[in-house]
Amino acid sequence: MLFVVPGYKPFLDIPGGIAEADESPREACRREVREETGLELPAMRLLVVDWIPGHGVWPDGIMFIFDGGQLDEQTATSLAPTDPELTGVRLLRYEDAVPLLRPSMARRLRSALDALDQGEVRYAEFGRAK
Repeated sequence: MLFVVPGYKPFLDIPGGIAEADESPREACRREVREETGLELPAMRLLVVDWIPGHGVWPDGIMFIFDGGQLDEQTATSLAPTDPELTGVRLLRYEDAVPLLRPSMARRLRSALDALDQGEVRYAEFGRAK
């Protein structure tokens, strides 16, 4: 799995961010991945829709997880962050990433792997599959 290393928080994250006005979740994901890693992803399949409760100044929201496909070895070894807020990118197996993730992100990504295996979209609330 592709992770980014934010310079502003202690956990790994996945590429992503907030959709702009009149931008679909899929297009927002493509744009954010391109801005953060330089990757141009092909058509992506939706894996998870996850409701996130409000926290501090952030209102509640919906997170979408898409399957970005597999990278060839040359692309994977040449990956580097293209966003100044990031200090790195990492390719890790889920099991190796879990200790480096927020618990809600670990749950969300487990749901995404299950969706990928089962071929169906999963719904979750704060990473907990429903």
